[in-house]
Amino acid sequence: MARFGGRRPRLLTPLAVIANLAAMRVWNQRNQVPDPVVFADWLGDPEFVSDLWANEAADPDPITRFRYPKSGGGDRLLTVVSTRDHVRLRVAAAKVITITDPLLAKTVYSSRLGKRPPGWLFKTRAYSRFQKAAARDARRWACDGMVRTDVRDFYLTIPIEALMEMIFSAQVDPAAASFLFTQLMRWSDRDRLPGLPVGPDAAGVLGTFYLRPVDRMMSAAFERWHRNTDDIAFFFREARAPDAGIPLMQEAFGELGLDMALGKTKIFDNPTDAEEAIRRSTLDYLLDGVRTGPPGETAGVRAYWDERRANGEFDTVDLSWCLYTLGPEHDPHAVEPVSTERDLFTQHPVACADYLIRTAQADGNAAAGVAAMALDETTHPGVRLHALRYLAEVGVDRSVGLGLLDIARDGTLPIPLRVWAWTAYGMSKAMETSDVGDSVDAERDADVCRAATLAMRRAAGRRGTKYVARHVLRRFPELRPAAKLAVGEMAA
Repeated sequence: MARFGGRRPRLLTPLAVIANLAAMRVWNQRNQVPDPVVFADWLGDPEFVSDLWANEAADPDPITRFRYPKSGGGDRLLTVVSTRDHVRLRVAAAKVITITDPLLAKTVYSSRLGKRPPGWLFKTRAYSRFQKAAARDARRWACDGMVRTDVRDFYLTIPIEALMEMIFSAQVDPAAASFLFTQLMRWSDRDRLPGLPVGPDAAGVLGTFYLRPVDRMMSAAFERWHRNTDDIAFFFREARAPDAGIPLMQEAFGELGLDMALGKTKIFDNPTDAEEAIRRSTLDYLLDGVRTGPPGETAGVRAYWDERRANGEFDTVDLSWCLYTLGPEHDPHAVEPVSTERDLFTQHPVACADYLIRTAQADGNAAAGVAAMALDETTHPGVRLHALRYLAEVGVDRSVGLGLLDIARDGTLPIPLRVWAWTAYGMSKAMETSDVGDSVDAERDADVCRAATLAMRRAAGRRGTKYVARHVLRRFPELRPAAKLAVGEMAA
């Protein structure tokens, strides 16, 4: 173990903690359960936060499980960890990724190191780079076929002991690795978390590296291969890889304690179908038209949206691509269906909310449609959360705001949902400081209490706001940054 002046250097230094907290703003942009204020309270009080989170004992907060809809149907169980734990894991993961990243093949695209520590970041556009590279090899077609496959429940089925052995064998910083795995084992023992949590950046570092033995096998057995986390496309010759190489993949995954998702595994015997399975050529053509045409020229995208929906071929790929193409152009063509059709919103809640935030800021009909989804208790919780995210941006009237307050106060609902309900309530015309005060008296969860406190931001000068903030601090001293932001003592 490294020594400095007779003592091991600190892992959770103030510089490392705050740099990784700042880097979380990038994570927040792409996460399915984002932070409502993008950590503005924590970032506004850095000395307090670095002291608060500096204890190097691996004592993680309890995890929260949150159901989120899968694009192909069914649910994915997200693992929501506290901001404190996410930042502390990131600090330790920084000392891992600097060693493991150079050991990965160039055809691994996920969780690759872009900006270096302390405020490290992943390279951007990982999935796009994966698609482009795999599509290029499909066009070349120097093979007999292509297979697209992945792992069943990848993160949650990774054996922690085997992962730990692999990470330590890579000669990473032992103190950082010990911190990481002590946290993970604590979650496993106390919270019954199998494998890795789904969501934190540190899990991306560890999960991506865990499949390195599969990468080595593919390099030996296949003509070409590309991997984004566990999403894999490989090109095979029957002479080297009989039965499309699937038995080889099953064996490689099995040695790691993982199961190949055979139900999602597809074999392609020609370049046209293979390339289309990787990247839809029609979408590339339409995107070129948007980029090279005059500003706001989205007629082709609108026509594609209408045609695919009319013929029943519209899927999540179409939805995401269209919304993220129409949104930057502020084209409201899809506002009405996105804001009223719950099944459509369920396909990709993040993309739908992002699109409406860009295009429907002053659309009363859109707000009413989304409010109906948010207030309906039968709506999927993942859909409700992102409906609330949109409502928090646009603000709602008093009647809807009171409905949001009911969600925020309902202790039977998932914590992330209640957090966003408080956020949307705080931006509504129903917001009253007295409601917050009454609620924090009975609230037991610090994250929900933080959201309730931050809901008073717009009422910083109102009578009673400072009284409620002081009451919050008596119950949850660690929420000092949220209380300061709520009463206007720091810049938002």
